[in-house]
Amino acid sequence: MIKLGKRLRISLFVPVLFVGAYLGGFLHFYLAAYAIAMLHELAHVVAAIKLRVPIERIEIQPFGITAKLREHYIKEPYKEVLIALAGPALNFLLAGICYVLISRYAFPIAYLFWLNLSMAVLNLLPCLPLDGGRVVKALLTGSFGVVKAFNSVLRLTKVITVVILAAAVFLLLYSEFNFSLILIAAFLLANISAERRNLNMIAMREMLQNKEKLKKDDINKVRAIAVFEDVSARILLKYFSYNYYYVIDVLDKDMSITRRVTETQLIDALVREGVRVKVRDI
Repeated sequence: MIKLGKRLRISLFVPVLFVGAYLGGFLHFYLAAYAIAMLHELAHVVAAIKLRVPIERIEIQPFGITAKLREHYIKEPYKEVLIALAGPALNFLLAGICYVLISRYAFPIAYLFWLNLSMAVLNLLPCLPLDGGRVVKALLTGSFGVVKAFNSVLRLTKVITVVILAAAVFLLLYSEFNFSLILIAAFLLANISAERRNLNMIAMREMLQNKEKLKKDDINKVRAIAVFEDVSARILLKYFSYNYYYVIDVLDKDMSITRRVTETQLIDALVREGVRVKVRDI
């Protein structure tokens, strides 16, 4: 990546691909696809700016631009949903405009219609890091917490990736080879490990920012969790979310509540005693 100012980065492969597209005789198709991908990402950027979600930098990649947020995740789930849907919504709008121009005025831009439609549909797949995956994760965060929601969508991403690979193999054996399916599956597989690293960062950030939850407002929403006393304390981290403060009711083998532990007490015990500490030892 080459730095162009404080918040702009450009990949070294961008000019290489442009030259390759020119030499291969498909520069106009590549430019059209690149422009659509750029407009898609700019829609995300505009939505983030409107919703006051800080952007760290913008990267110009070989297949479009990517906006990197300052935080690893958006703390208000509804904002993440709106930002994620902004890109596909713009593609659907552009596809509609192309359809009108084609049907009413016979403009020869069918490839623009299909490019926008395919980009919108592809990005709505419930996989990370696609927009559909972000939407599902944000919707699950309110009920399950950001860490568990992230884990759930990652598992869904793996399942869908396997399905796409199976479809590619089926077409190879019984029809014609579809290279685009291989590219999509490869893209998802390559990003699973990156998203897993993001998940670890989110879990750590949950721990570090735990005491800030009650400082940001005088009042915060509280959720209760019931757990047996012999459970490992670290398991409860995946149920925590920045949007709530948690209290844990500790149960004995007779299902009686023996005591109540706060989220802060649990995290302090994990830091002090290590990840093997049991809930009963807090």
